[in-house]
Amino acid sequence: MKNIIKKAPGKIILIGEHAVVYGYPAILSPINLFSKAEISEVDSGKVRIQAPNYDLDETVTSVKFLEDYEQYSKWMQQYRENNDKKLLDKVRKDNNAFPKIIINSVFKHVGYTEKPSFFLHKFSHVPQGGFGSSSSVGASIIKAVDEYYDFNLTKQEMIDILIAGESEFHGYQQSGGDQNVVFHETLVYYQKKDGVGVSRPLSLQSKLLDEVLVINSGKPKDGTGEVVNKIRESRIENQEFVDGIFERLGELTEEILGYLENDYKQAFFSAIDEAGDLLIKLGIVRPKTHELINELRKLGGYMKISGAGAITGDVSGALLCFGDDLERIDSYVVKNFGLDTYRMRLQI
Repeated sequence: MKNIIKKAPGKIILIGEHAVVYGYPAILSPINLFSKAEISEVDSGKVRIQAPNYDLDETVTSVKFLEDYEQYSKWMQQYRENNDKKLLDKVRKDNNAFPKIIINSVFKHVGYTEKPSFFLHKFSHVPQGGFGSSSSVGASIIKAVDEYYDFNLTKQEMIDILIAGESEFHGYQQSGGDQNVVFHETLVYYQKKDGVGVSRPLSLQSKLLDEVLVINSGKPKDGTGEVVNKIRESRIENQEFVDGIFERLGELTEEILGYLENDYKQAFFSAIDEAGDLLIKLGIVRPKTHELINELRKLGGYMKISGAGAITGDVSGALLCFGDDLERIDSYVVKNFGLDTYRMRLQI
């Protein structure tokens, strides 16, 4: 009996979120939290998808599996054309819409036209909200499908499939950074040039990445697409202000790369703080999260959010905290705020 198990890491954005959408560079790192996809055989003509994280266990016919994707694909195309959120909600009602779209994106890429039959069991330890959860899950599924069907896809093909699948599911074009880092599984310098994403894996052995405290402030109320759209609107209204933030983030990305190469600790810490302040000015850090950042800075933390952030609600997703006494800060966060924290080495 054929049984394939694959995993993929989550990610954080060390610097460059949102600016990367507009052609500025970003540095991303995988994290030591993983999603797992297991594919095995099932009765012919059936597709079963099980996701214990969400208490889901669905079995459909192979025909229904393909029909669902065709319907979701049409709805998402219409959503991209007229921004009718009712169409997005229709797709989201199916909690297995994401794996259906990702798997069919693989089939579409390779020209596979047979009726599929398989049992997919997926599980993720990657939190939602700045940790790259959808890219992590999607990458693990693509790897498993590739090996199960002997498609022999290249890494770049799998990255392209994940970008296409996530773009279709989320309803907007993905920048490509998340998708690259979860497949390369190392620190990545990423930038879009003339609309094409260019990824450069970094083989840095910087001591500055040996430990970071990642704090989960909670799943943002807004989806990434909503935040990206809000920033786009803000840029239309005040391009000079927003582009000024992006330009400085781009400069800081280059500066941080140099600090990592030379282990310039204090300069690195200061750059992280400045990047954090720029994202606050951009309007994607909620007031309660801002208060938390200010409190932890008083304890010696150097901080920024990681990921899209949020424009409504109380929480902003993932936070990065560097410093000389992360144990003290970690204990303070857990004791006083009850938040989930992860002390880890970046670049795994």
